[in-house]
Amino acid sequence: MDNNIPLISVIVPVYNTAGFLQRCLDSVLGNTYKNLEVICVNDGSTDNSLSVLKSIAEKDSRIKIIDKQNAGPSAARNDALKIASGDYITFIDSDDWVHDQFFEILLFNLKKSDSDILGCKFLKTDTFDEKFVHYDPDSIEIKDEDISTSEKMRYTTWLIYKSEIVKKYRFPEKIRIAEDIFFNSILTAGELDCGNTVILKSVDLPLYFYYQRSDSALSTNSHATGQLEAASEFLDHAEKMKTEEAKAFLIERSFKAALLFRYLEMFSDGYKTKKKDANKVLKRAVEMCRQNKVFDFKKKEFYIASVKLPVLYRLYRIVTDPTMIAWEKDQKSKK
Repeated sequence: MDNNIPLISVIVPVYNTAGFLQRCLDSVLGNTYKNLEVICVNDGSTDNSLSVLKSIAEKDSRIKIIDKQNAGPSAARNDALKIASGDYITFIDSDDWVHDQFFEILLFNLKKSDSDILGCKFLKTDTFDEKFVHYDPDSIEIKDEDISTSEKMRYTTWLIYKSEIVKKYRFPEKIRIAEDIFFNSILTAGELDCGNTVILKSVDLPLYFYYQRSDSALSTNSHATGQLEAASEFLDHAEKMKTEEAKAFLIERSFKAALLFRYLEMFSDGYKTKKKDANKVLKRAVEMCRQNKVFDFKKKEFYIASVKLPVLYRLYRIVTDPTMIAWEKDQKSKK
């Protein structure tokens, strides 16, 4: 390891991705930025993922392996965070891969912009033959992002974090879906509670390649259920915050997650039962919202009205994303 330049800790949770690991780790280890520690957490894989990891580690000392019983990606990332020694931290899923300048560009522009977190664009793909374009890191435009609304904060991949911030927090091990946005939200609220504003910026370059497998967790688990779990947890954490600003941030996150859950579940069986579950969380969110002294008035009125009138939230979804009309038709046709 080169002690004269910053060390980046790369955290890679691994579960039954033996056929993708070589591609993923080749893209990491072959990057133009070399001062890396790559912490691979084998989360109880039942295929030969561990063997593949050991084979790669024999050829590159930057690989560190944690082998543990299966407990989910959140627990895997938390175990890696405990031992990460880098000045900066990134998260990469083991079936994805990155541009060969991924670390160089993100780190250079994070330091140049004096931000706490910096992200890039990602590309969904089902092939392995992307042709990389070479970029001059110093000529890349850096964009300001609103951390409360930025799509970048929906995931922890394709971001680089200052270690001093990210190591304070942990992923929610009870939540298996939407854990990334939960982690980023708790991090943001936690810093607000300490009087700090997290600075998020981005570069408009496709540097992360997201491979959606047919058997991935996102395909086989209920995204909606994860939203409701997160909504309830947001309120639990809001109650622990000292400042009204931090509480308001998490209350809004709860509204967004619970309203989305209720909307998605309109098209599933057993909607009435699930609607009751969502309404319990939303009722609690409304009560906490009304008591909060800094919650934006317009937002407060919109969320409270959306709780009372689900059609209002549906219209909001359609206006902000017209593709939802086609999605709704597709869901109805499956019944």
